[in-house]
Amino acid sequence: NPTPPNVLSLRMLKKKWQVFPGKSRFYCHGHLITGPDRKHFYIALVVLCSICILFWVFMGQWLITDFGVAGALMLSISLAVGLFSIAMFFTTAFTDPGILPRDLKKKAEIEKNPFSAPNTKTIQIKGVNYQVKFCDTCAIYKPPRSHHCRICNNCVSRFDHHCPWLGNCIGQRNYHYFLWFLLSVVFSILFSIAVCILELILLSVESGESSGASAFREALKEGYMALALIPFLTLALLLVGTLLVYHVLLLYKNETTLERLRRAHPTRRQNPFWEGPLLYLVHALFPVTRPKYWNPFENVEVENES
Repeated sequence: NPTPPNVLSLRMLKKKWQVFPGKSRFYCHGHLITGPDRKHFYIALVVLCSICILFWVFMGQWLITDFGVAGALMLSISLAVGLFSIAMFFTTAFTDPGILPRDLKKKAEIEKNPFSAPNTKTIQIKGVNYQVKFCDTCAIYKPPRSHHCRICNNCVSRFDHHCPWLGNCIGQRNYHYFLWFLLSVVFSILFSIAVCILELILLSVESGESSGASAFREALKEGYMALALIPFLTLALLLVGTLLVYHVLLLYKNETTLERLRRAHPTRRQNPFWEGPLLYLVHALFPVTRPKYWNPFENVEVENES
């Protein structure tokens, strides 16, 4: 007698990204990958785009009216940097940060015999002893500077941190995009604040009032949007600027955020990854992008019970 269809076990082909064991989300048929947390990402996106659009609409008209070609050039610079920062925002958020593939065979062996799981081993890097830990979830020895992100449930190469505002881990393959995002946002904010202050100063001068307070009050009648933008831009500058300064200090010390928090390298001699501030900065901003550690489009056989 034939086996009933409801107990047939068929093997079918699927792409690796379709059966990915971590918590990462995939879009555009596996070409884009990001973390599972999206709420803060949408908040950051709305804030970033809102400030840019408000500045371009209200301040752009004033720049072109008062400065002509020079104003159009300044607006073009603001547009270019703003769009670049938005592009870096999306690129960082949807780039594989350096996810390390799991050893599924080793994982199955450990599940059958939990006592067979390794613990740690010591390797040498540039003459410095470095302890490499075993990840029970991914069933691999985590390479130096790698870390298992509990939010994404993946081991990530040269893990820096998990950014909730971008909704993704920051690691080996997207850290340079993250740095360019911070740099472009800080430059854009500084440029916008300078333009807002310039408008208020020029409007005060053009008001014809002899008193400074009276001139400023007259300027606010036309430049109210500039005054409204300055507090928001200043707050954004404090937040993003502080983060940028912190990462510049990390680059100077040749460390990641996680290493700094754990005090992994108390002295320079104990840091096997030391290259010098300038060389490390160049490698961080202009790296040779490494291919993915795994192929999301590779076919794998899976059981399909129907």
